[in-house]
Amino acid sequence: MDTAVKEIFQEYNPTGWLPNGHFQTIFSTLLDTSNIDSVDYHRHTLSLRDGGNISLDIHNPGKRKVAVICHGLTGGSHESYVRTVVAQLGEDVTSIVVTARGCASTKITSPLLFSAGQTNDLRTAILYIKNLYPDVDLIAIGFSLGANIITKYCAEEGEKCPFKAAVVLSNPWDLYKGMKELEESYLGLYFYDRAMASSMMALLNLHRYAFKETHAEELALINSLKWPTVRQFEDIITCKVGGHPPDFPIPNAEAYCIWASSANYIEKIKIPFLGLNSEDDPIAVKAAWPEPADEYKTSPSNLYKCKANPLVHIYHTKHGGHMAWFEGGHPFSVFRTGPTYSDNYPAPRRWFAKPVAQLVGHLFTDKFAPAPGASEKPVRVLDGDVEWETRDTNLKEFVAYSVLTKGDEIIHGGDESKNNVSQGF
Repeated sequence: MDTAVKEIFQEYNPTGWLPNGHFQTIFSTLLDTSNIDSVDYHRHTLSLRDGGNISLDIHNPGKRKVAVICHGLTGGSHESYVRTVVAQLGEDVTSIVVTARGCASTKITSPLLFSAGQTNDLRTAILYIKNLYPDVDLIAIGFSLGANIITKYCAEEGEKCPFKAAVVLSNPWDLYKGMKELEESYLGLYFYDRAMASSMMALLNLHRYAFKETHAEELALINSLKWPTVRQFEDIITCKVGGHPPDFPIPNAEAYCIWASSANYIEKIKIPFLGLNSEDDPIAVKAAWPEPADEYKTSPSNLYKCKANPLVHIYHTKHGGHMAWFEGGHPFSVFRTGPTYSDNYPAPRRWFAKPVAQLVGHLFTDKFAPAPGASEKPVRVLDGDVEWETRDTNLKEFVAYSVLTKGDEIIHGGDESKNNVSQGF
């Protein structure tokens, strides 16, 4: 992995008029990307054993190489950071975006939200993918909150992991350290923290019908707060409805963050694994990254192996913000809207898309071993659901699906956008 990363990841030169992580991160929420990286998907919606739904948005179906992608907080396949990678992966890769409960027009149909540490929905998505495309190679790509989910999932699966490798971007790693650092600065608390909490509140209120009977008290309490923080949202809502028993309910936000933080699990990862982070990321802060191995602590290199697990590598840049890494472009591009615009003001592009796609292509080759869990097969059970053949009672209770819909077309980006969803923070 380290040799491939050094060869593929060239120096990042940030957009000159986006000089630090704050500018980069904020610009990513302002730029209209509706005309950039048009990607078509076919949506498959699954009904889960607990009564909930998730969606899988599939681009370029039927290939032997499959990239499984997890989006960020309240995001989806429409997000520009997702589309730019999907567009770069090429025609020999099937891209499947696992869309979380309540996100990107996926209805919540049971009193359960997605969370940063709940991996059973991803586990169910993999069950469906392996049943839909048997004997294909899988590689995982995760962004922000989705990066944390993929990391934790890979660690939990260990020797049964279905992925050949994984690449995660802007992973917050240690959620409690990140939350604490945000709370200790004015900009962190009153801008980034509140913006993320507002996104979660908007999603909750959009689907409040699913919680009003089982969690009326929690809904009333969170809505009584004028401007809730991430900690308050996690204390009141996520700790109650962010996952399955026996892990949930969780006592408080601190306990939830410790349980969900992927940094606490990386020693169990058994596949080649790369994290891409920026030193000026105001959300996935450097203090929360995994500790480098001793021989890398004084190294000037941008790449290090983690002390807890040499299979886990971190490639870091000095600048790039959170899920941004913009390069080039014209400052007036921020004023353009809609699919019709002037080429006189080209938009900055995300630097990471090409090297990530190139690395994924390299990881699919025979130079890297098959997934340790490649032989794990799904089975169909009598009630029509599909589940793993396993003795694990937790998996039998929560990891199974039946297909609700299959093949609904979605186009994101370009003149023919359909079912587009506004970009989350």
